[in-house]
Amino acid sequence: MLEPETLKMINTVVIGYLLGGINFSIIMGKLTAGIDIRQFGSGNAGTTNTLRVLGKKAAVVTLVGDMLKGTLAAYIGFLFCGEWGAMVGGGMALFGHCFPVYYNFKGGKGVATCGGMLLIVDWRIFLIMLGILALTLVVTRYMSLGSMLACVAFPFLVVLFKGYNAYYLAWSIFMSLLVIYQHRANIVRLIRGEESKFSLKKKKEQ
Repeated sequence: MLEPETLKMINTVVIGYLLGGINFSIIMGKLTAGIDIRQFGSGNAGTTNTLRVLGKKAAVVTLVGDMLKGTLAAYIGFLFCGEWGAMVGGGMALFGHCFPVYYNFKGGKGVATCGGMLLIVDWRIFLIMLGILALTLVVTRYMSLGSMLACVAFPFLVVLFKGYNAYYLAWSIFMSLLVIYQHRANIVRLIRGEESKFSLKKKKEQ
């Protein structure tokens, strides 16, 4: 028989992953336009591509939905296993968003889901990372660059606000690297000078 605490952590992992796999960009693409969002625009199942392909309303639903699932996963993990459970639950929601079992393991990049998790883990880290993303976006208009720079700061902010904890640090590095890995195509486009700049306007069909 497994110990109760072990069972709680297993539940945290499984629930977090399954919640994370619910992709609102894909859902909105099917509901509003009858398309697979992953076959249009940048091919990413996330808020920015939803904005470009489907417009503002679908993008807002996607952003809020993807954040809430990270928040919910982290909160359930907190109820089961405390603060460490919140980190694990939110991290598994991020993993589920990137590699969803419901959609052939091809999901989004996880920025909004990670942000939702941080609302439970530490709102101060959330605000600082949001500030980094926003400042980068204002200066460069590259959402992808802002997202990656915020993720680079994440482990350092965890140490700053949570103190040195090997588990927290390792898990935050894992989450940061996962989001950056999901941006690998953006990195190539940034280097080549081909990355699309952020705009609130829906992309016109050719």
